[in-house]
Amino acid sequence: MSAATETITQQARSRAISLRWIINAREDLIWFVGSVASSYALLILYVIGALPLIPMVAGWAILIDAPHVFGTFSRTYFDRSEWKTRKRLLLGSLLFFIVGPAMVLFGFGFTFFFVAALWAYYHLVKQHYGFMVLYKKKNNDLAPVDNALDRLLLMFAFNYPFIGFIAGDPRAIARVPPILRSGINGLATLLLVGTIVLGIAWLLRQIQRLWLRQQLNGPKYLLLAAAIPMHWIALMTPMPAKPIALVAILTIYHNLQYHRLIWFHNQKYGGSAGVPPAPARRSLAELDKTGAPERQSPAPQRGCPAGDPALSALQRSTRRLSGGFIDTDSTRNRVPLGLRLHSLLPGFENLACAARSFRRQSAQHELILNLPL
Repeated sequence: MSAATETITQQARSRAISLRWIINAREDLIWFVGSVASSYALLILYVIGALPLIPMVAGWAILIDAPHVFGTFSRTYFDRSEWKTRKRLLLGSLLFFIVGPAMVLFGFGFTFFFVAALWAYYHLVKQHYGFMVLYKKKNNDLAPVDNALDRLLLMFAFNYPFIGFIAGDPRAIARVPPILRSGINGLATLLLVGTIVLGIAWLLRQIQRLWLRQQLNGPKYLLLAAAIPMHWIALMTPMPAKPIALVAILTIYHNLQYHRLIWFHNQKYGGSAGVPPAPARRSLAELDKTGAPERQSPAPQRGCPAGDPALSALQRSTRRLSGGFIDTDSTRNRVPLGLRLHSLLPGFENLACAARSFRRQSAQHELILNLPL
């Protein structure tokens, strides 16, 4: 290790707070943290009567929520590399559209809508967990005790206000299957006690890290400070037609985070076609004219999926034929920054594959990965 590298490492360790971002400080603070203001804005406007229910929900659904679904399509069904490598998964996933109509047809519509509502809230919580994992990986905040405390605190702190809302709202409890209603209050109490205990343990652990001169994860703290209080405030605030209004109020923050992450990914890596943005294509063309060496695909990181040998050969051949204008390694290059978003719900841990060192990569690779936004 060179003296310069050792100096940088020592300086990084000497900082009390680690501030490594997914995009950069400005973009992360605006979109991943600060966009929580959109939820507070809808909540305030609706509660004071300045924004009626139907315009709020319809405007949110059409202008914000529906486009975020197309953001997912841009990384799945509209992505040629994903379609090529995961065609069976993508086609098989369409079978889930049969579940709802089938359950309604066979008389289980009440159960379906109850499960769908739980899944929708779980979807919001799981995305917050995913962003937290990204910040943990970025800031090397990966000690087993911290991973466990962060995960448990997040799950308890988000789920208590939701279950508490169901237990205290007659319209919400009416949508719970009768067999489960008697246990709602007990579950809410358990989650509240668990949240308090975990909150104290989590705070003590942060104090211990500070005492041991271990870096504190600043972006993670900001994310949790933005997301958790907003859920508690929204779910505990009395309002008319609360179950419906909460859908827009809670989800708009989730939507804006997702929009920016997908935008960052598609802008940085050339979108669904795997083609670098225009500045990169011009730079690559100039390098090809000067005889720059062909980009070498770096070895996959531990814990990240390795490339198929036949696919790698096809990528190299395609790159030669295209004169460097097509980024045939688009899928693998997306993994390191944790931006493979074909599914945000079940596997956010996969989003945190370690970023590769750019030191030994060619100029062409750096032009693709380090484009200014």
